[in-house]
Amino acid sequence: MHSGRTTSLPGAAKLTDIESSADHIYLADAGTRTVVVLSNSGGYQGEIELPGNSATPDNSAVATSLATAITPDGRELLVIDTARGELSFLDLGSKTVVSTIKVNDGGGSAIEMGAAGRVAYITNAHDQSIITIDVRGRTVTKTINLGFTPGRAVEVPGGHFVLVPCLNKPTASLVVV
Repeated sequence: MHSGRTTSLPGAAKLTDIESSADHIYLADAGTRTVVVLSNSGGYQGEIELPGNSATPDNSAVATSLATAITPDGRELLVIDTARGELSFLDLGSKTVVSTIKVNDGGGSAIEMGAAGRVAYITNAHDQSIITIDVRGRTVTKTINLGFTPGRAVEVPGGHFVLVPCLNKPTASLVVV
């Protein structure tokens, strides 16, 4: 890709997040409930369909937003569907969904990977919480109600604690989780 050049993505409807690895770029498309895969030079490499891609009885096939995080080894992409409250684990080698878990009733705003790749953090503006995910075990380990709208979580190097900005406080604040 060249600076200033626009690349058209056929069929893409609502891009909501982006991640990159050594070889690829991954675009979360909430409109089609897919992850679009590009080469680092911008060439189209295909798509990975997320669970619930087709129309459902409650017409909730289209996600409000998709947020992504890539594991440090570049082998997996985690995708949170904010409308469904589901976290999907995508194997980037086979370009398939290997697991999907329910993490909440919807509203996850962002997902961040811990530095070692063992833990991921989902911030949820809807219910003002942070959810900790065991990436290897593919389970929710805890949900902490914060009492404020959280911004993006950041794990401090060493993994001893996580900082989350308080978005709806009258003064600038950070909370240590």
